[in-house]
Amino acid sequence: MYLIAITLIIITYYSYKWYNFYKLPEEWRDLPSIPFWKRLHRMLTKPVPINIAFTKHTLPKMEKLGIAVSCGIDKGQTLFISDPECLKQIMKNPDVFVKIPFAVENHTVLREHFGVQQVVTANGEDWRRMRKVMNPMFNQSWKPELFGECFNQVIEEWDKLEGKNILVQDQIQRMTLDVMGKAFFDFDFEAVKNPESELYQLYHNVVSGLFKNIAYIIFPILDHIPFMKRHELYNN
Repeated sequence: MYLIAITLIIITYYSYKWYNFYKLPEEWRDLPSIPFWKRLHRMLTKPVPINIAFTKHTLPKMEKLGIAVSCGIDKGQTLFISDPECLKQIMKNPDVFVKIPFAVENHTVLREHFGVQQVVTANGEDWRRMRKVMNPMFNQSWKPELFGECFNQVIEEWDKLEGKNILVQDQIQRMTLDVMGKAFFDFDFEAVKNPESELYQLYHNVVSGLFKNIAYIIFPILDHIPFMKRHELYNN
């Protein structure tokens, strides 16, 4: 009898915690949202990389207000914002909109590739220190011909594929990497001109590998199990 009572208490406790974790905040109920059960069903029946799922399902919800709510398996209800004015207020007030510590919230493989702390997820004095170092890079004048040169390379590659399917997203990612390499590091990754670019393949393998398997997002501990660890990501 006592065992049954203890079991019921444990089930009730964790059910309550689970309910609160995935519960949609009252303040967000009028916002466009993707219900938890709908997203879970889609992830189990038609799994796709996280960037594709976001583009296909979350972005359309954001078109009207620039705001949408999506419920993640591992993070609960998350508010996505694309409205420039809202983003401006958030970025200008880091002491009000505090970010979750990256090293605490993300599993080992993310920390391995992106570091324990970086400007995107830093808070307070750490964020100000990193921002001060990076500001000159973003305040410099951009050369329009730099974008033109990289975009022309994309057009040339598209011309070679006449009559074939064009992977627009892949080509734009490659162009972005080339632009950033030339603008920030004075280095040509040759991601557009060379489909087998070693540096682009490294970037692509890391980014796609991190998010393509939902099991590792829900259960980060899998990367600590010898026969289940994704060695190819760590080796990259």
